[in-house]
Amino acid sequence: MTKKYILIISIIVLMFSFSGCEFVVGPGSADYSYKLSGNYELYHAGYTSIYKGDYEIVVTAEVKKIAWDDLYILARQEDDDKINYFIIDVNQDKVLGPLSEEDFNKKRDELKIDKDLKLKDPSKYRK
Repeated sequence: MTKKYILIISIIVLMFSFSGCEFVVGPGSADYSYKLSGNYELYHAGYTSIYKGDYEIVVTAEVKKIAWDDLYILARQEDDDKINYFIIDVNQDKVLGPLSEEDFNKKRDELKIDKDLKLKDPSKYRK
């Protein structure tokens, strides 16, 4: 009777392994990516990061909030109880950050970045 249960459990584990479930190692249904402005993309595979071109990491994990338009990408990163902000100037291909919230807001005003550009959870843009 024990061998029968081991066989059933083994079959169930294999089924989940090939189904791409979130809790199974490997790509799953919770993984996603999408294009931002210019040559930048956001990738989520257990953690969220911003990449440029051929997988050059620009903002490391964990990007918790993001916003963008044709000129700028804004990001809020949370790392071990520390919050950092980034501004990516798409046209100049320049990354400003990590910045404190105060410095982020000052730089945002200085660059005249649209006030309607609101930081949101990256999963809200998921297709």
